[in-house]
Amino acid sequence: LLSFFDRNAVEITWPSEIKKIANEHGFDVVTVDELSPLNSEKDIAIVLIHGKFFSKQYHWVVYPIDDVKNFYGEKTVIDAVYLLKWKGE
Repeated sequence: LLSFFDRNAVEITWPSEIKKIANEHGFDVVTVDELSPLNSEKDIAIVLIHGKFFSKQYHWVVYPIDDVKNFYGEKTVIDAVYLLKWKGE
């Protein structure tokens, strides 16, 4: 439906798609409220961020690989954090 208004909307990756793919590759996805309880030595999370309001600055980044809190500079806002947990643990 969104693609009727903006052609680029077909490129959107929805949280449900990320959860499905993670599950297919042996991971459980745990939603957490913020990055602070995560351990950069052992945790990996997929994080949805955005920059300026009403801009096209939305992106999925990986904690701890990407500079999540500063990806779009001071205007970076964290929208969702999905912690990946290996099902084998």
